[in-house]
Amino acid sequence: MAGVSDREFGGSEGGSEVFSGSESDSATSDDSLGGVVLDWVQRYYTPALVGFGTLGNCLSVIVFFSTKLRKLSSSYYLSALAISDTGYLFCTFLSWLNVADIDLFNKPGICEFSIYLTQVILDPSFKENALS
Repeated sequence: MAGVSDREFGGSEGGSEVFSGSESDSATSDDSLGGVVLDWVQRYYTPALVGFGTLGNCLSVIVFFSTKLRKLSSSYYLSALAISDTGYLFCTFLSWLNVADIDLFNKPGICEFSIYLTQVILDPSFKENALS
């Protein structure tokens, strides 16, 4: 690390304890049971949840609008909820792509749009104003 003194990393004058950056980070190489479970959830459970949730929400909207349930006012509210939930799942999937080493979430505008959309979807006052 050229140009960086040993004191900036808490090393001594002799340089016996200099940060090398080559030590393994415990947050990335956690071999404990909790780390393995967390890695499994992040890699497999999240995309499965997004996929099945989106499929279920689409089926709900189809049922609410293509059967005699479309005459009920509650069907419109439940359909709006399913569409809103699908938007949230989409935002979750965008952020999950970083786990799969697809660097889409960090592109300019994508992160900001995803955060904005998540806040709009989760804000109950926005839902009340949009549905009334």
